[in-house]
Amino acid sequence: MAQNYNSAIGFKGNYSTTHSSFGQLTWKQFFSKQSAFELTLGGNQSFVWGQFMYERNQRLNKIFEWYWGAGIDAGYFEMANGGRTSLESQHGLWSGVNGVLGIEHTFAEMPINVAFDFGPTVRVTPDVKVGLVFGLSMRYAFGRRAK
Repeated sequence: MAQNYNSAIGFKGNYSTTHSSFGQLTWKQFFSKQSAFELTLGGNQSFVWGQFMYERNQRLNKIFEWYWGAGIDAGYFEMANGGRTSLESQHGLWSGVNGVLGIEHTFAEMPINVAFDFGPTVRVTPDVKVGLVFGLSMRYAFGRRAK
């Protein structure tokens, strides 16, 4: 019954057109039959990042569910000057809003959930930037979702 999981925790890899790719921890928690929150925390050598999303899941067929949602993110970045004295290091906070559209599958034989999603991202501070984010998740699913 892992296909109707209540919680899932694992790893997510992202690629974004607004900054470099990064890895993160992801946790998805359902609070009703179709509604869930997803929290991700991650980063790379230049920044740390967190995102909070509200998602709605719908059954697509016997194998897949699709989901859509929206949320916010924030992070801290630091870009070194690479040892060049003519360039200053840059650092600071950023925040933004995100959308997501994805598809997921939870294996019946084992409690593993895989998901692929993408969506727009809009950086609000310190500069306005618009881009796309693509993500691939693998999570351990547990618990049974409310009916």
